[in-house]
Amino acid sequence: MAIESVEADAGSGGASFAVDTIAGDLQVPYCKIMSGTDASVELIGGDAANGLDVDVTRVSGTVAVSNAGLTELAAAIDTEVQCDIVGALPAGNNNIGDIDVASIAAGDNNIGNVDVASIAAGDNNIGNVDIVSLPASTNTLEVVGDAAHGAAVAGNPLLVGLEGRSTDGTAVDSGDVVRALATLLGKPVNYPHALPGSTWSYASPAAVTDTSDDEAKAATASTIHYITSIQVFNADDTVGTEVVIKDGSTVKWRGWCEQTGGGCSAVFPVPLRGTANTAINVANVTTSAETYFNLQGFSATE
Repeated sequence: MAIESVEADAGSGGASFAVDTIAGDLQVPYCKIMSGTDASVELIGGDAANGLDVDVTRVSGTVAVSNAGLTELAAAIDTEVQCDIVGALPAGNNNIGDIDVASIAAGDNNIGNVDVASIAAGDNNIGNVDIVSLPASTNTLEVVGDAAHGAAVAGNPLLVGLEGRSTDGTAVDSGDVVRALATLLGKPVNYPHALPGSTWSYASPAAVTDTSDDEAKAATASTIHYITSIQVFNADDTVGTEVVIKDGSTVKWRGWCEQTGGGCSAVFPVPLRGTANTAINVANVTTSAETYFNLQGFSATE
């Protein structure tokens, strides 16, 4: 670049000044930077050596710049610095803006529009997250109680459907969780009633004329017989008798049957409960009467 000069007082020997002619006839004076060499007329170039007129351009590729270096650079040129950060950031950095990160270490905060291929277990997922698969389960969203049938009681009860059965299931231990029962049509079974397959009835095959025990329901291993109702009639014309219902040899109920068609009956809101593995027997207390016994009940393992 050529340096031009102009005389301050043309024709009178005035001082000369360095200028640059712009737009043909506009002369602009040069100003010497104080850091220039004494008596030099050379301009200070705009390069990295002297720090003037620095042109920061986008750099392709990977550039490692520390946070302190970025701060110093910004202060030196008194302007904004635009950087493209490519690749993975160190664990613990906060990711701000539009950043494509292949994976983020557990504990990092994800802010902005972040595309995360996988997130470590326990991280909090905030924003638009695409979860490929949920943990394996019988159903995608499953609600279950705290304890299974037959397991020890745990947590709070959860109301669910009833278990439909035609026979009794296996008895659980005292204090265990148990399913509520229903018939195969979903009709709830409420005590003292029982499942249809667990009920029984007895009718005397002939008139009872002595005082011996007649078996109404045979003993069954690990099973208790319950009586829900009784009807007894006396066909003898002259002899009335007391009648008894027994749990084995133990009398559980007594009644009176007058002669000539007299009788007695009873319905038990709380069924008569026998003893496990024990027969239900019926008998007259007075001989020569002619009684007919009818019993209804059910059997259970509890």
